Amino acid sequence: MTSYDERQQKRRERFERRAERKRKESEQRFDKANDAIKYIPPGQPILVGHHSEAKHRRALKRHDDNMRKGIELGKDADRLENAADSVGNGGIASDDPNAIEKLQEKLADLESLHEMMKRVNKAHIEYLKNPASLDTCNLPPEMVHLVRTYMPRYSFEPHPYPAYVLKNSIANIRRINERIEKLSAIEVADAFSASGAWGSIEEDRDAGRIVFTPSARLEKDSYLRVRAFGFLWSRSRQAFVRKITPNAIIKTKQLFDELNAGKLRFEGQTEGKK
Repeated sequence: MTSYDERQQKRRERFERRAERKRKESEQRFDKANDAIKYIPPGQPILVGHHSEAKHRRALKRHDDNMRKGIELGKDADRLENAADSVGNGGIASDDPNAIEKLQEKLADLESLHEMMKRVNKAHIEYLKNPASLDTCNLPPEMVHLVRTYMPRYSFEPHPYPAYVLKNSIANIRRINERIEKLSAIEVADAFSASGAWGSIEEDRDAGRIVFTPSARLEKDSYLRVRAFGFLWSRSRQAFVRKITPNAIIKTKQLFDELNAGKLRFEGQTEGKK
């Protein structure tokens, strides 16, 4: 298992552990809700003016509060379980060490599909002129069947693959090509590294992360500013981290410029000190 696969597995396990905790907390809340009204006979109305009225109302409030919280926690558990299931299934991540290879494979499939769609449309045009042309079109049997049975639903869909489908296909091919170019540029470029009185910024390419380690605790506004650059605080690293992507490198250099210019402040920093 590669380090990337290990990170994905750990991420999945974190979601699963959090989901399990939320599920248990939800069940505990439902138990508390039931306990709050277990001494009240089913259907018993509040006896207004009776000495039991206040106790009855408090019990109902505890029941409602715990039921509401239990439902919220249950939804949180569902969301975390879905997040765990989606780890590794959300497309090709930029920090995957095999990202370029996978993108090249995807590009080849997209280009092959695009060419097939063009051939099908061309065969359909010929078929409308001469039905016998299908006998020599050299298309797979399922595509021949598509051409033979295609019935346009709208005037702007005269052929099996409308213009907008081909246009979207070209856009996807272009997008994948651009990702390959950007990731290739990152791969051959020197890793970004900088340090100063404010701390250090390093590219950890093995982990696929950019790591900003501040020299001291940031003031609230500065902390939010770092978050605005896409960095999140990592308790395990005791640093801010962000996945390495082409955009992340641009944002990192912008963050570096602000740090060097003294625009971010640290707790206990005296006025005018950078």
